Amino acid sequence: GLLTVLLTDLHGLLTESRLITLARPGQVSRSADEHQAIVDAVLAGDPAEAGRRADEHVARVRRWIADFRAPA
Repeated sequence: GLLTVLLTDLHGLLTESRLITLARPGQVSRSADEHQAIVDAVLAGDPAEAGRRADEHVARVRRWIADFRAPA
C-alpha cells in the first residue's frame, strides 16, 4: 500500500544521507556524541532538551548535505 511505498522511499533517502554524512572524517564520533546527548536527555526525563538536541542534530546534517550537494 501507500504506507509501504512511503516507508521504502524514506528508508532509501535515509540510507543515502547516512552514507554521505558518515563518510566525512570524524562524523561517526560526532554523530554518536549527538545521539548520546539525545538519549541522555530522554533518560533524564527532559523532553524539551531531547527535542532541542534532536533538532540541532537534524539541522546540522541537513546543512552538511545541502553544502555537499551545492555546486562548487
